[in-house]
Amino acid sequence: MLMSQKIFLSYRKSDSPEAAFLIAAYLKDVYGTRNVFIDENLRGGQNFARELEKKLDECRVLLAIIGPHWLSAADEKGNKRLDDPDDWVRREIRCALDRGVDVIPILLNGTKVPPKSILPNDIVGLVDHQAINVRTNDQTFKADMNILRQAIGTVGSNRFWFALIAASILVLTAAWAVSHDSNLLNISFNTVQSGVRADKKYVPESDTKSNARNSNKEKANSPVDETSRGNNNNVTHGDSSPIISNIQGNVDVKVSR
Repeated sequence: MLMSQKIFLSYRKSDSPEAAFLIAAYLKDVYGTRNVFIDENLRGGQNFARELEKKLDECRVLLAIIGPHWLSAADEKGNKRLDDPDDWVRREIRCALDRGVDVIPILLNGTKVPPKSILPNDIVGLVDHQAINVRTNDQTFKADMNILRQAIGTVGSNRFWFALIAASILVLTAAWAVSHDSNLLNISFNTVQSGVRADKKYVPESDTKSNARNSNKEKANSPVDETSRGNNNNVTHGDSSPIISNIQGNVDVKVSR
């Protein structure tokens, strides 16, 4: 499948219009009507020149259909049409060559490639493109069109893969950038977390209780100032009960009197 690429058929009406329409009908069956353009597709009232320019802008492959009278076709005054810079066939081919569109010359029923020496300078590049021979008889037409399909498919696939590779590079670049920024964010977040953990060290509950008991023991074993013993009736131990020795001391004093 040619995907969204368009095929433009350039032909001369005074040369072989029947063959051009036959080729166009075959290609439309293969690639779809929207992907194949021939000037019979124009509706009444459309601007001929403007529409042809538009289709040339859209096309990716131009088929230059060359029959036995393509080179010698003349206007009403007897002048060769190809010598006229405004000749539509010449304009179409020139436009495709200037824009880098792939051009495939179609040589009908044994027609020879036009010699460079008699072609206008602005379309002399036409003969540098590989031509395809197409015979319009029933025995060989389909076989020749299969060859043409392969040529069009090669052109289409090359452009498709080029576009796909370019798109893949863009996607991978964007993904790398997002991943890189995400890694930096994770590093910063982990650094903050490490700082919080360093400032707030975890102490097990068992260690807290053990420290409390040791503190109470130290208080119980520490000497009490004798001068304050008689006045310190409210000194408490770990269980908030009065110290027995202080109570006994007070009682002894009262009895001795």
